[in-house]
Amino acid sequence: MLDPLNRDLNAASDGPFDLIIIGGGIQGACLALAAAQNGLRSLLVEQDDFGGKTSANTLRILHGGFRYLQGFQISRVLQSARDSMWFATNFPDLVTPLGCLLPLYGHGVRRPGTVQPAISFYHFLLRLAVHNPTARRGLLGGRVLSAEETRLAFPGAGTKGLRGGALWYDYFMHSPARIIIEILRRAASLGAIVLNYVQATGIVTHGQRVDGINAMDRITGKQHCFRSRAIVNCAGPGCLEILRQSNIPAPRFPAPSLAFNLLLDCRPLSRYILAVAPEGNAKPTFVLVPMGNYVLVGTYHTEWRGEEMPLHPRSRHVSDFLALLNRAAPQLEASLSKVVRVYSGLIPSLRNGSTVPLKKPTVIDHRQYHGPSGLYSVWEVKFTTSPSVAVHVLRKALGKQIASFKTKISIRPPGNSFLLDQQAFLNLVRQNPKAAEAIISNVTRDESCFCLEDILYRRTEWAVDPGAEKEIVPLVDRVLRRSPEECERSYHRTENEKPHVITNKTGSTLSGATTL
Repeated sequence: MLDPLNRDLNAASDGPFDLIIIGGGIQGACLALAAAQNGLRSLLVEQDDFGGKTSANTLRILHGGFRYLQGFQISRVLQSARDSMWFATNFPDLVTPLGCLLPLYGHGVRRPGTVQPAISFYHFLLRLAVHNPTARRGLLGGRVLSAEETRLAFPGAGTKGLRGGALWYDYFMHSPARIIIEILRRAASLGAIVLNYVQATGIVTHGQRVDGINAMDRITGKQHCFRSRAIVNCAGPGCLEILRQSNIPAPRFPAPSLAFNLLLDCRPLSRYILAVAPEGNAKPTFVLVPMGNYVLVGTYHTEWRGEEMPLHPRSRHVSDFLALLNRAAPQLEASLSKVVRVYSGLIPSLRNGSTVPLKKPTVIDHRQYHGPSGLYSVWEVKFTTSPSVAVHVLRKALGKQIASFKTKISIRPPGNSFLLDQQAFLNLVRQNPKAAEAIISNVTRDESCFCLEDILYRRTEWAVDPGAEKEIVPLVDRVLRRSPEECERSYHRTENEKPHVITNKTGSTLSGATTL
């Protein structure tokens, strides 16, 4: 059984640590786990909730690397395959294989005669990357479908010029947010201290080297100082701000751009993940992910001009997205009235004003830019490759022999399926509210929850369907109000810190963030 996420700031003050991690998304979580597995004492601080921004709100796909073959990026294929299979091995109830289908119309490399050798070569690389046949089994089985098979799998595929379909397999995450929490709980079981709602306010230096961070507990308002000779700053778009607050010279960081996905109240067009583009044009390509009775669609990129802009798309951006989507998949009949959720956030792009995302993570050793030694900044661009990036960063930051992630680390998904199945939990609320309250109380106590959003959006899957969410919210709210810890909670979000809200005909709300 994994340890609870005890939020013990007094224990955190009993330093020094081998490593301090700023940022509690998937990259920070993997860093904490990698450090703990290698016997290092680490501290992770997150100014909001764990995985509360980009990491928890992806298209839910762990890419095995097939798409990197187009640029013959063999090392990236191997890395993505190993990392995606690591997730699948350790989260068998949270990560399952799901086919991806790309209709082939003979444009460029998208021809059956080109794709079939690519799939065969991809399967060869999978066997090379992962020696365990059980681990790699989920990604094998891809092939080129005939035009007739493609129409059966995707009845809405355009028939004009259709020559077949490329079928390959990636992994689908049933709950990215749940994965982050399970990784953090495993890290805590191995000795890491992980703290949400603790904001790093400055980096402390001694001579030419880092010596720790100053931080503020956003629940109590108290100030703390935590000591370490190595700091990894993986706060995403917030990386630059902590450097400015600390008067540390900052190199040129990737410019953030705004990206968003839409959850649509539309019947899935296929049981597979679909890659579709407007007829006669390879770009833009949209990815349609089936999620029960909904479809998750992405990704749309637009420029972001700084703090004066909101971290969510404007209505015209959503309308532009839907117009392009309807050209690529007219059968969806997508409209604003069918938008259930908008998941949006900042991702790194090539330059200011660009909407082209970076292809690889940025890792900066600040000593090379006249900053203190022992300080590193990381901006990851893929959920999938966070484990291997974590190991790479630790090797650079600590200068030690850091072992790779263990193939099997005994992470177990939650023992209660109610956390992952909204309808099952809703039925429990209706039939046995006391049992439902007990589940909420356990999650609140064991997983450092401080508000309704923490529970609904970042510990469970209870907020997918807006109608069911409305029935669940009063019970969650009641448990939070009567919790013994409630009297100690003085943290209140400002309007800018709350998730962005859009309202459609159902009154549904939510925006998080997105990653590719």
